[in-house]
Amino acid sequence: MSEEDWLDREVFARRVGVEITLIEELITVGLIEVSGDRLPAHATVHVQRCVRIHRDLDVEVRTLPLVLQLLDRIERLERR
Repeated sequence: MSEEDWLDREVFARRVGVEITLIEELITVGLIEVSGDRLPAHATVHVQRCVRIHRDLDVEVRTLPLVLQLLDRIERLERR
């Protein structure tokens, strides 16, 4: 990826529309890849999905990886 494909944490958080502390939590649970102090710009859509699930369904950040895995599995099964 080129330099333009990476955003610093503050810019990324603004683009997604959340506080940087939530971005840090998502990084901690492994939902966002990080290169140094920068995040991939393409991950904003994925993070917006995480944020919607977290807020709308009141899912704790630490359980988001499992919830996302189950939702992805359901989507794959429904496509069959």
